[in-house]
Amino acid sequence: MPLIVDSSGGNLVVADDEFFSLAEQYRSFGAAFDTQFNAYIQILKGVCADGVSEGNIYENLVAFMGTVQLLQGEFTQALSAASALCESYVETIDDADDYLY
Repeated sequence: MPLIVDSSGGNLVVADDEFFSLAEQYRSFGAAFDTQFNAYIQILKGVCADGVSEGNIYENLVAFMGTVQLLQGEFTQALSAASALCESYVETIDDADDYLY
């Protein structure tokens, strides 16, 4: 978690580097998750194509795969939004700091 401390004198000190580091970690984790999620979808497609080719299990697996594919990119988008919030927080603090000092 980024460091925000009250230094002596009551001034707020924000560790900018920690917020930027956290933003990069979010982006990196999102990319890694996306890669793994795509691999999972390919596995499901393989099971449908080569493993289970008919019946209730096949139909349910196809329905499940359709639902999973709807989620593709959602987690990455959420992490990108969190990353952007980390960066904009630092920018907002910097803007307020410029205004005050």
